[in-house]
Amino acid sequence: MFLAPDLTNHLLLVTRPIGSHSAETPSARAAAMKVFFSSLARREALELSPEATATEAKQQLAEVLQCEATALSLVLGTSTWDDGKAKDVLSEGAEITVIKSEGWVVPRIEALKAKFEKFGKLLTEPGKHELSHDAELPEGLEFPASLALLLKYAVKWSYRTDMGIPPLELFVANQDFKLDIFGDEECKADWMEEHGEESCAGDDWMLLASSSEYDYFFVNVKKSSPHFGMVKHIVNNCDEEEVFSEPPFDNFLDSMEKFAEDVAEKDEDDVEGLHGWKPQEPQPKKQKT
Repeated sequence: MFLAPDLTNHLLLVTRPIGSHSAETPSARAAAMKVFFSSLARREALELSPEATATEAKQQLAEVLQCEATALSLVLGTSTWDDGKAKDVLSEGAEITVIKSEGWVVPRIEALKAKFEKFGKLLTEPGKHELSHDAELPEGLEFPASLALLLKYAVKWSYRTDMGIPPLELFVANQDFKLDIFGDEECKADWMEEHGEESCAGDDWMLLASSSEYDYFFVNVKKSSPHFGMVKHIVNNCDEEEVFSEPPFDNFLDSMEKFAEDVAEKDEDDVEGLHGWKPQEPQPKKQKT
């Protein structure tokens, strides 16, 4: 049995339908599938419904592994399992590598990319305002590593583009576009005076995202700052500014990932922008009688 080199972050699943290995019948196809996963210290089994999606499989595994389901990637051969039901994706004796990401690494970003491609749109070439991952920044400023990695895949991430104004658009904008958000230099100076020297109107902050006509997010990119990677949210027509996520920047991506999962298939009337989103509370399990 192969185990990925980093045993603390990688697990192996071996899936086999419960029962005999004889020809499949409709009743057998509806039976649960027994799923084995192994690490250096443990080996346990799960029962996975043939109707289970990748998301549902991750949720089951997350309970066992005591981690966020969004931190897990299921890899079949050289591709990830994102779509389709277990009965259509898993064959007899198939092996699934489960990657548990402790941070924002390639498999996790690729899973997020697939979600945005399905429910939104990605822009890969910079336009008039967008900056790429290798954009030259003033001395002392740099993108947090996970943000730079995200921008390698696309310079603009728009979600739920079926809506009039997407509830989330991530793009790092140049300073000219940032100035437009505050109005002009005088308005920007007034904002700084009201919100203090650590305001995101300052030069250490870059425009990161929008979630409505008036709601914008800024990220601190001053490497030496204790606020490096912090994200702030403003409402530019109400002079409101608040911390959205604390450093490191991965915390913002965690929220972005959960938001994308929560609102993927909701009706437009039920979707609020990232600025007003709250994570769904886990539902209590029903007691077996």
